[in-house]
Amino acid sequence: WHAALQTAMLILDDAFEGHKLFEYHQNARDVWSGFSLTFASKRASEAILLTHDKVKCRERATWMLTTMQTCLARLQKAPQGRDHNDVIEAYFNQVAAMIATQCRLLANVDIDVPKLLKLKKIQLAMYRRIAVPLAEEMIRKKRLNDSAVAEKVLKKAIRK
Repeated sequence: WHAALQTAMLILDDAFEGHKLFEYHQNARDVWSGFSLTFASKRASEAILLTHDKVKCRERATWMLTTMQTCLARLQKAPQGRDHNDVIEAYFNQVAAMIATQCRLLANVDIDVPKLLKLKKIQLAMYRRIAVPLAEEMIRKKRLNDSAVAEKVLKKAIRK
């Protein structure tokens, strides 16, 4: 988990520009896309989140999201262009929503993601209106959303 977070933080290093920045951004996208796929799986989520034990599940999810929060805060303050189109920030929100959803579905444990990630205003709205519906759809389908499905889910979420 720490190594995955560190991979994402490489895009904030001023030493990397141009092609190298693009390469590190792509690496981070691959890692966090992998986590989206991982948390779409019930079996993987059960193993990672320790859903057989409610206390351990809450502790694991809280630890994961708390460690993610520091990195997310850095991403949110990053100069324009470091996180191209805010893709890594979106993946963080997506994975956080998937973790919370799987904890709720598999262990009946509620995780307060907005509190743990310290989401405010626009970030909170993006989490609730984009990340959560997309996460729920990916978990329901047990796979990543293609662009047509994502568009459909987002249109439905916006109408609410």
